[in-house]
Amino acid sequence: MLAIIILGLYTLTNDALHIKDAENGLGCNGICFGCNGQLLANQGKKRDWYFSHHIESFCTGGLETALHKLAKQIIVESKEMILPKYGKIRYQNAILEKTSYIYTRCFSKYS
Repeated sequence: MLAIIILGLYTLTNDALHIKDAENGLGCNGICFGCNGQLLANQGKKRDWYFSHHIESFCTGGLETALHKLAKQIIVESKEMILPKYGKIRYQNAILEKTSYIYTRCFSKYS
């Protein structure tokens, strides 16, 4: 059974794209995190919404890669995070490089 794909890469911004935020059909401008294949957003009324590959594929959708990208995107878009051992950590100017490495300048180690 092929995996249900709910996350793709939005080609216009290079951000993670959830099926609920996508336009229906090929207008979603999404590609698969697993194989870089073009995605089709399926948003009907009878089934849960999902992406499928535009061209038949045995790819599983790259869920781990998608979640990794989404986590990095959340870090870049946030200005702080809470870590159980250290509490709130604030930072600024986090940048998601094309290579997916994040560089951040921490201005308050703990608060």
